[in-house]
Amino acid sequence: MNRDKAFQKTKDSAKSEFDRQLSRLISESKDSEESVQIIYVDKNHPKSGIPITNKIINAAIPLGVELRRYYVIPKIKNKL
Repeated sequence: MNRDKAFQKTKDSAKSEFDRQLSRLISESKDSEESVQIIYVDKNHPKSGIPITNKIINAAIPLGVELRRYYVIPKIKNKL
């Protein structure tokens, strides 16, 4: 297997695991005794992936759970 194929295979596997874990966290939020839960998608999440991530979130929201989304996208003034 060449380097590009190996990288793509790892990327696909990581994406699938991310999607699975995000769905699980959101689905389990209805069973929590905590009144507020925060799920933070880190700075390495690609901007182009936000719409796909939103679909996953929308599909996993249990009835009775109030969801608020906040997007923080940095503005880079001096690109290298």
